[in-house]
Amino acid sequence: FRTSGGKTVAMRIGNVTPDFDGCYIQVTGEGKVYQLSTNLRTLAGQSLTNWRDKQIFNLSTSNIEAVDVALGDTLYHFFHRDTTWKVNGTSVPEMEARGIVEGLIGTTALGFIDSTVAPSRVLIDYGITLDNDDHIAGQIFKSAGSEVSFGLLCRSNSANHQIYTVSSTLPQTILRELRELQANYLTKSKS
Repeated sequence: FRTSGGKTVAMRIGNVTPDFDGCYIQVTGEGKVYQLSTNLRTLAGQSLTNWRDKQIFNLSTSNIEAVDVALGDTLYHFFHRDTTWKVNGTSVPEMEARGIVEGLIGTTALGFIDSTVAPSRVLIDYGITLDNDDHIAGQIFKSAGSEVSFGLLCRSNSANHQIYTVSSTLPQTILRELRELQANYLTKSKS
């Protein structure tokens, strides 16, 4: 196991406990045997993909100060303060802006791939600034390279340096919502 701090802990997983809810483990290099309340034996036989949390972000819109979404040379800058949302300096209804931002941060992964995969075509660049000034950036892109990953829709996340595979409809959904926002609120304010 690797902790979030980067420390690796190796262990041997033993038999189940008499109640079948837990199991015994022994940390490599230690003589003690520990009893866990969770039976890791069933998880040990699963692939790494099934072990991982498929939630890409663990945050909510209330933690967000700004979101930048770039589609080629077009930038949408979402700014959030209390219940007020502005996009490119124009006030927009909270539900409209929040819906797009929640769609971007609420995406779940379909799977995980090698973090060295190269994009063949970047569809969306994004950056998220949290109210504590942390910044997360990434891209939604089509993969290039090996026959295993060729053509998959991927999403990178700078917070954990992970690349996820995501639904092929994600970019179309975001693009449609941004076009509607542009037509309904951003273009009207300029005329």
